[in-house]
Amino acid sequence: MQISFDKDSAQYYALDMKSRHGVFINGSKISDQTPLADGDQIGIGQTTLLFTLKDFEDRESALSHFKKVGERIRPTVID
Repeated sequence: MQISFDKDSAQYYALDMKSRHGVFINGSKISDQTPLADGDQIGIGQTTLLFTLKDFEDRESALSHFKKVGERIRPTVID
């Protein structure tokens, strides 16, 4: 998988480099160059990456941000 930045449009793009199992953006398999938005989840095999435009000062603040984003997609449990 490749992530590139287009200066003219100020947009990041993801591209599957003909991988065996594919690349998924927010659960949808991509086949062409696909624009990325802040908060997109990129799935590659058993790994999920969080794409963010934010630059973090340290590991702890990055992990804290990821956990907060992850909480938004957790299913609601009804007892």
